[in-house]
Amino acid sequence: MITASHGIEGGDFARAGGASRSLKELLRRIGVEAEVMRRAMIAAYEAEMNVVVHASRGTLWARVNGDRLDLEVVDEGPGIPDIERALQRGYSTAGPEARALGFGAGMGLPSIRKCSDHFRIDSQVGRGTRVRSTILLRPGAVAESSGVSVQALPERCRGCLACLKACPTGAVRVRNLRPEVLAPLCVDCTDCIAACPSGAFGLRDLGGDTSAPASAFALVVPLAFLTGFGPSVSPSAVLGALAAAGFRSVRFTEEWESPLRRAIREAASQADVNALPLISPLCPAVINLLRVGFPSLLGRVARFCSPVEALRDAYGLEAVTVVPACPSQQSLLEADSLPGRLRVLSPEQLRVLLHPHL
Repeated sequence: MITASHGIEGGDFARAGGASRSLKELLRRIGVEAEVMRRAMIAAYEAEMNVVVHASRGTLWARVNGDRLDLEVVDEGPGIPDIERALQRGYSTAGPEARALGFGAGMGLPSIRKCSDHFRIDSQVGRGTRVRSTILLRPGAVAESSGVSVQALPERCRGCLACLKACPTGAVRVRNLRPEVLAPLCVDCTDCIAACPSGAFGLRDLGGDTSAPASAFALVVPLAFLTGFGPSVSPSAVLGALAAAGFRSVRFTEEWESPLRRAIREAASQADVNALPLISPLCPAVINLLRVGFPSLLGRVARFCSPVEALRDAYGLEAVTVVPACPSQQSLLEADSLPGRLRVLSPEQLRVLLHPHL
């Protein structure tokens, strides 16, 4: 994975385009083909110019992850009161200075959407706007991340082969007492971890930056985190430690899981018998399993956001730290993590941050 970021100053037309030029050099170095490069540059440049024309400042983040390029441009500006209108070709609120320089034709957001394989815009009036764009770097690529959070620890293998029997997708290989996890087949279900008596499988370490101050982030954790410190530390003491650590707010993933369960039950009760079974998107590992082994059932997945996706989107422009409850959540969150915007920490990393307060 390759990540890069570039600051953008509003009104600075002399240096406008610097962020997208930096991205172009990055894509050239990794050999992105010309047509994909053209689309990426249009998306990046138009998003950058929107910051220059309309906002006080902003940042362009770019991440190359396998066969996809993720762009995110966040600004501090007036926000967009009517997003649907802003997406119409020719609509613009640019001022006289921008128009005199040839900007403000109302083609920016429509061009970004046209050049993107996946596009999303979030805006809050008086706070700013976030534009997200995904561009697939080769034909036939898919937007889902192929990264997995389960990893093999070969030095612990004793050759019992219990992992081979446990893995539902055949993602585990063992050769000469050296187990291996095949990422394209792994669904992050952790069955291999549960089955191995010698601990030859575990979770990949997260690279979340724990040096950033807690006060820069809201926090979302599983409710079970409060009971993970042993009988001598009460949940109220953990909540006190989270407050003392300085997080702006603390919420729990169950806030998004419970509404989804209710919505699924209601949808299933009202569905035609021919539309059943209706599969819940609650667990990312289940969706991964369908993609790998049962793609014909993907059409049966209820059209709701997963809790992880919903909580991520709920924070809009606010920086948030999320502690995943399982490896499949970890992988899904990491696919969208960006420095200073969405930080993913393991429970162990958060415990270390809380240690001085417990």
